[in-house]
Amino acid sequence: MRRHRRLVEQIDPRTLEPRRRSPDLAAGPFWPGGLAAHANGSLHVVYGRYCHRLSPELELLGTRELPQPRPYNSFVVLGDGTLAMKDIDRSLRHPAHLTLLDPETLERRCSDVELPESVVARLAADGDSLYAVGARHAYRYRWDGEGLEADKELRYLERGGQSHGWDPVIEGGQMWFLDNGKHR
Repeated sequence: MRRHRRLVEQIDPRTLEPRRRSPDLAAGPFWPGGLAAHANGSLHVVYGRYCHRLSPELELLGTRELPQPRPYNSFVVLGDGTLAMKDIDRSLRHPAHLTLLDPETLERRCSDVELPESVVARLAADGDSLYAVGARHAYRYRWDGEGLEADKELRYLERGGQSHGWDPVIEGGQMWFLDNGKHR
């Protein structure tokens, strides 16, 4: 059986050869994650069921196992630097949960919020507004530094042939996403 390594590598931009690598990172259930260069100077990685904080030299500074027994498909950084992520259930049987972590300590910033439905799409953020596109609805939550508050909900799944949405983008005061997530 082939072992999949979960790591981050720094790559030379001219030769594409690795310059350095992180230690192997805990992962859990597979789903492609994400990486962000945070304003605090750290690199944050969400992969599988874990969030990791790395130094610019790729030293492991902290790890947090995330609460749901499913993979987390990436994350966003809110206006104050808070890391926001959610679990993914492609079967659409389980509602998603929003988890917010402190970027320094990886401690929870507030209680998790259970969304009303499954969310396959990745999250989007604009400042302290957090957007989730669920199986039938789009949601907006506001982060006030202490908790998340549901702000807006819109049903987008209206007619036959549509299926759950994918990966919203916020631009020019609009939210854009595809609504054919169960494509063939």
